[in-house]
Amino acid sequence: MPLASSQERTRGALTDPRFAARQRRRRAAALGRLPHHVVPSSRRSGRFVSRRTPSPVAVLWCASLAMAILAAPTSGAHAQSSVPQQGPAQNQTSQQQAQLKARLAQQVKEALRGMVGPGQRLNAVKLDCAPPPNATLKEVAPGVDVLSSPGFTVELASPSGTTYCSATAQVQEQVLVAARTLNVGQTVTQADFRLGWTDAFGGPADPLSTLEGRAVMLVPLRAGRVLYASDLRKAIVIRSGEVVAVTVRNGAVTVLTHLKAVNDAGDGESVTLENPSSGRLVTARATAPGHAEIDLK
Repeated sequence: MPLASSQERTRGALTDPRFAARQRRRRAAALGRLPHHVVPSSRRSGRFVSRRTPSPVAVLWCASLAMAILAAPTSGAHAQSSVPQQGPAQNQTSQQQAQLKARLAQQVKEALRGMVGPGQRLNAVKLDCAPPPNATLKEVAPGVDVLSSPGFTVELASPSGTTYCSATAQVQEQVLVAARTLNVGQTVTQADFRLGWTDAFGGPADPLSTLEGRAVMLVPLRAGRVLYASDLRKAIVIRSGEVVAVTVRNGAVTVLTHLKAVNDAGDGESVTLENPSSGRLVTARATAPGHAEIDLK
């Protein structure tokens, strides 16, 4: 059998996959690009796999991290150690201060009862400061006769001197609230409302407590909502140019006449009337559609 030439042996070695793998390993090692060991996975298959070997720096870093985690306290223990513990003396001081604050608030409430307006009631008083030890009430809302806002000032006297403390009052007033749902353009009287309580200082400044005559709703109003003056207008009962039946009262004497209206007027409003025969103008109060009254007393 003839021997193969050197060129044929070289060509055969280059085509061998194991030879090619060895050559790649040698070149990678020469260039410093071999970060891990390459070992054959199977001698029979001739294939190669990577087996990564951790560096010493990585091993030290992981060890230090594990030691730090083990040395750190648990969250529950840390939370318990950070919460300050109050002793019996501190608890007793807090209770005494709370009792003093409650007693002063009750005294302020009694002093304020004469400062609320008519139709209002005082529900509660809150002191917005911590009164000094052994404090006594000296003056409530200096310079104020009637409360017009929930906030006011209280003057306290104590062995350490005078303390000015801010306070808040909860005041309600009795107003009209809708007894049922009312629609826009609906004519209403006081019978369509009932009395209820609302915050005296928390809403618009024109809640109604009474409603005279008839009125027309300008906005819809759900049952239980407060009635404000801006929610309605007086119902027009007399139109300009209309002949009006006028009742004139002078003591026990009553006279009925007919005059001509000069302007429109709602229920309970003033209307100017003209005497057709003399042209004289008089003022009357509209009481019903086509009717007015003049009281000469």
